Amino acid sequence: MSRYLRYKRGTDRIVAWLVETAPHVQKRGGRTLIIDASIRIPTHRLTEFAGIVCKADPRVGIPLEILVITQDVINGRAAAAAFFTQLEESKSNTPSARLTRQNASH
Repeated sequence: MSRYLRYKRGTDRIVAWLVETAPHVQKRGGRTLIIDASIRIPTHRLTEFAGIVCKADPRVGIPLEILVITQDVINGRAAAAAFFTQLEESKSNTPSARLTRQNASH
């Protein structure tokens, strides 16, 4: 499996874990958190879910698998960003890109 695909699948797994875990934590606190997992969940909601899990009392154990996947996703995202940055830099160094930059100063 490619590094990029592993990063994307790992991200999906972390999101699924947050979506599964946050409502259970809320229910323990007497509140109800309803999540429609069939729709795309905005990043600000994921941050909210992570906060719910982190602030839970009693604490929620984060499975080792999720911690390992999280580190792998961080590394994969960094590798993807570096790749795409390098790709853009190589595009900006082509003869036509240099000519465009030179002509822009005329």
